[in-house]
Amino acid sequence: VKAYRIPATEYEPEKVIAVLLEDRYGVHIIDFTNALMPIQIGKYVSDFTSTTRSGSLELALDYPVDLNGDGKYEENEKRDLLFFAMLPYSYIYVVDITDVVEKQPVVLSTPETRLIKKIKIDRLSIDYIFNMDINVRDQTLAVTDSNNGLVLLDMRISRPEDPADIRD
Repeated sequence: VKAYRIPATEYEPEKVIAVLLEDRYGVHIIDFTNALMPIQIGKYVSDFTSTTRSGSLELALDYPVDLNGDGKYEENEKRDLLFFAMLPYSYIYVVDITDVVEKQPVVLSTPETRLIKKIKIDRLSIDYIFNMDINVRDQTLAVTDSNNGLVLLDMRISRPEDPADIRD
């Protein structure tokens, strides 16, 4: 579980958002602003959710993404990204949740996903990814698994991929 706050604006009160990764049910994004009546505002499931175990979850707020592909990270190109592993397929998904409003579950292979990257890592254990830790400044993702110990991944994102182009 990861949680974060969206500061109040002139028109909206402060919001409290939680992100949960649940075995066989995928990722839930829940608005806990009113703790007595939480509202699910987003859900992402893999193509294999019924047989998929959750792995690990990491949240990076204001992550630099070169949206226009000019090689520079500008202030208006920061996004809120969710990194999570779905097992036993050794995939790490990166999803843009900056302005999440999906009310129905979204399958990760569909265009409306806002999937930025789907990374298949063959050298990682298919058994379990123990932990992930994102370093926003260095744009690296540290991943520990049951076979290899620590693996450091370069997570510089120069341009979101078209979900139709993301393949295994």
